Amino acid sequence: MRTLKKSLALVLALVMLLGLGVVGASADNALDNYTDADEIGDAYLEAVGVLTGLGIVDGMTETTIVPQATYTRAQAAKIITTMVLGVNGAKSCVASYAPFDDVAANHWAAGYIAFCKEQGIIDGVTDTTFDPEGTLTGYQWAKMLLAAVGFNANNELEGSSWSLNTARIGREVGLFDGDLAGADHTPLRREQAMLYAFNTLSGIRQVTYTANGDNYVYNIWGYEWADGTGYTLGQKVFGLEGYTGIIVANEGTGADYTVLSKNYTNTSTSRIASVVADTGLDMMYHAARIWTVVDGHGTIGSSDDELVSVYVYDLAKVTESACNSITKARNDNASKVGNNSFVLGSGAKEYDYYFIDNTAYAAKSYADLTVKYSMGELGVADAVKDTTVIAGKAVDNDDIWTNVSDIAKFSTVVYTNINGIYYVYPTSATTGTVKSYDNTTKTYTLTDGTKIAASVFYEANGDVIGNVLGNTFTFLLDSHGHYYDITRSGVANLHFYTGEFRVTSDFGSYHGEHAYVAQFINVETGAFEDYAVGSDFILSNNALRGQGFYDIGVADANGLYHPGKNNGNGSNFSRGVAVSENDNVYSGEYAVDINVPTVTNDRIYLNANTNIISGFDAKGTKAYLDKDVKVVVATGTGSGVSVVTYNSLAELAAAYPGGNVTFDMAALTLHKSTTNDYACSVIFGYIGKVISSGDYLFLADDYSEQDWNGEYTDAGDIVYTCKGSFYLNGTPVTVTVDSLSKIATLNRGFYSFTVTNGVWAITGLDAGATMSDYVGIASVSASNGQVWLSDRLVSDSAVVVDCREDYKDTESKVDSAAKLAEQFRNETISVAYTYNSNGVNVIYVLDSGWKYNINADLSTALKAAGWEVVSVENDKDVAVVGNVTITLKNSKLELATGANYNGINFTVTDTAGKNWSASNATATVNADGNLVVTVPSVTVRERVDTTVTINTIPVTLTVSLRSDEGQKWDTVGATNKVYTANLGETQTVAMVRNEDFNTSLYKNAVISTVDNNVNLIKVPCNVIDARNVTFTYGPLTANTTIYFWGISD
Repeated sequence: MRTLKKSLALVLALVMLLGLGVVGASADNALDNYTDADEIGDAYLEAVGVLTGLGIVDGMTETTIVPQATYTRAQAAKIITTMVLGVNGAKSCVASYAPFDDVAANHWAAGYIAFCKEQGIIDGVTDTTFDPEGTLTGYQWAKMLLAAVGFNANNELEGSSWSLNTARIGREVGLFDGDLAGADHTPLRREQAMLYAFNTLSGIRQVTYTANGDNYVYNIWGYEWADGTGYTLGQKVFGLEGYTGIIVANEGTGADYTVLSKNYTNTSTSRIASVVADTGLDMMYHAARIWTVVDGHGTIGSSDDELVSVYVYDLAKVTESACNSITKARNDNASKVGNNSFVLGSGAKEYDYYFIDNTAYAAKSYADLTVKYSMGELGVADAVKDTTVIAGKAVDNDDIWTNVSDIAKFSTVVYTNINGIYYVYPTSATTGTVKSYDNTTKTYTLTDGTKIAASVFYEANGDVIGNVLGNTFTFLLDSHGHYYDITRSGVANLHFYTGEFRVTSDFGSYHGEHAYVAQFINVETGAFEDYAVGSDFILSNNALRGQGFYDIGVADANGLYHPGKNNGNGSNFSRGVAVSENDNVYSGEYAVDINVPTVTNDRIYLNANTNIISGFDAKGTKAYLDKDVKVVVATGTGSGVSVVTYNSLAELAAAYPGGNVTFDMAALTLHKSTTNDYACSVIFGYIGKVISSGDYLFLADDYSEQDWNGEYTDAGDIVYTCKGSFYLNGTPVTVTVDSLSKIATLNRGFYSFTVTNGVWAITGLDAGATMSDYVGIASVSASNGQVWLSDRLVSDSAVVVDCREDYKDTESKVDSAAKLAEQFRNETISVAYTYNSNGVNVIYVLDSGWKYNINADLSTALKAAGWEVVSVENDKDVAVVGNVTITLKNSKLELATGANYNGINFTVTDTAGKNWSASNATATVNADGNLVVTVPSVTVRERVDTTVTINTIPVTLTVSLRSDEGQKWDTVGATNKVYTANLGETQTVAMVRNEDFNTSLYKNAVISTVDNNVNLIKVPCNVIDARNVTFTYGPLTANTTIYFWGISD
């Protein structure tokens, strides 16, 4: 039976002999809520199930029924009252007086005891006492039950023979049926008491005493089944009915009801009853007796009412088989099952098989059921939509008939879908060392004696015998405990082989018998570990094995280890084969990357400021770094290999300038996060040469060749330690170079760098990061507790370094953003700084003296038009971004004061190789008749000459056609009859006539500057041929329109 799902409350209002009985019933077996239900004897199970389902009896606690315990007399009174009045009717019973001297009116059972006393159902142990806490005996209980259905009307259950008569009548009416122990004057077990009550409810009709009671001729001593009293209490009070048949459809397989059939078909002629019973897959094709009540207020048995189960009693005996044993079991049972063989589930594999023996219902009644399942991933649950993702599909939680709340999200599950109803079961894992393998049954035996058979979901991956024996694996198990995969996950033990070993065998032994100890580093702890290995590991392809990552495995019977890796998804452990990036995430725990010297830029790079590593291994694994990620760095070669462990990226950054480290080989120790992403707890990196790099190394003063110390190293190298003022992220650093020529020309500013085994190589800052973005003059301001450098916010954690010669080592130095604002608020100072997304993070306060030059130039065309530069100036004192003003003059032109010109094109270039151009400069004619050009947002950088070149000052000449004669002409070489030229240039206009003219007669073009024929001007023209002429107009001093009237002599 299903042990969870929705609960259905029913209210039954039925007219009865003694009052109104109302019961609350559940569509599930209420008995399933008790954890000790399996302690109930088979003979009593149905009775206990029905009484708990009707709500007539409760457990000793909310979770235990304690079937072997006893009832008190007070508890018995409550049960009897509930049987007679119904659940709600019994709750309404209260006592207005004490029914016995030892039962006060406020006693919890006083109402029940008073009711039973008034109805003649119970007596006291004396005339005045009841003994409510006294233990209920078998005969006491039998008498109460018989009296409840109408017996004892003639007091035959009183007096000295009461127990004899009780026993006799009880046997006759079936009160004790099914009890294996029998009743007497000793205490009665709770399960026995519930059996007697069940027999009374379901099998003993209410009786009445006849008028001719002296003549005991009807049934039992004068009792008969009187008109109107022929129902049982179960029928009369609760509407209780039992139906027996084969379950051929149910809610747990997508039907609306649990359908009972006479046989294994679901037809109108075979159906016995359709019941709201909420039975599941485990009850399909089982014979069952379903006890029901009526959901509604109609007459008992009315077709308008819905039958709802209070207890489903399974009559079937089931033999289960699973996975690879299904075929044999089905063949063995085929002769008994015949055509009653069924398959359910949309899964890919035959996973469960049930042979169902229903001979308790009908002779020779057998069936079998095969259920197909698939494997998939259990995804996230959506509390708002009330869904859970199963194998990529969001499923309504009401359609999931197994408890998935305790299954870890993103784990592998076994599931099936039957008409939209899902059954989902968790998988598990176990680890062990393989002792033997039976290839016929595909069964592993572990060294502890455990046998693990193959799942139907297992797919063999190559040779599983060769290297499996003696090795330790993780067996991934389906819900049956059969393995569906075999991996090194959870037992993999990745180490880095340093390439170092020593011989441990006796001197003089044969080479093939040499024993070795190889040196490894544990990639998770950084510990050096020696492992005994054979020559087959030390040598690879007749050469010494190089460095690499290996799964250590376990020692064989001789104590030798055979480092290697697990191949694929099977259990084939390949000795002597290194774990590589092609293994992707190895055993679910590690990702490695190996530097290939022949591949350009194939090195592993770690930045101390990152929180994610992407592109690891061949699959491009991405891993998020844990907040407390540990970095284990091994450096050096041969016996000089050393290991340093950094407990955070911050520690790593402090050890490596720039916080950037390049590894030759690296391994990540991984785990799955709550979001199903890979997370990294340990980074192991091997560096043959220690290489780190970075940007924004700052030199606070121009470098002098005298600022160094020389040293002859133990390795025989000559290096030079610079004494200049180098800083990295605000911290002074010592820079060591191998050649003075590499630093002789360094000026104050920012630089990129690479450090290899302690030797620095300094280069210019990345061309994509303009130096002027970081250095120059900045105004200091502060408001609302925040400090600004020009338009950049200063971070609260910004490092401030005072590099001014007269202040840097004094108490007056500026070493915080607050002091910076205090001393220089609303002033402009020389600074160098870097910034990130949080604002300016490092500030160097400098002495003045930033040098720059701004030059102006003109294009060849402008020079030819007569333009020359008068002056150039910047609206900033030094570097930063500002407007450049260039004054031009042209002695050939008379320009109108105040005239404006737009769209001026310019190019900005500097000696550092940076250049850009735009067409957004503007110009105005000043009182001197000169043209003042404003070039916006020009970046001027320290120690870099900048030139602004004016390329064009565009003006337009528009040619319009006028007069009849003029309409015979058209323009040539112009777009929309508009010419563009530079200010001060002349423009040649080409005209074409649509018919020939006299070339010897016409020598002038006739034009006007206004749209009339009064002020006509003759302009000499150049006659090309009988239809084409050109003429020149200008110089242009503004955007001009002329009107062409034709040609004349």
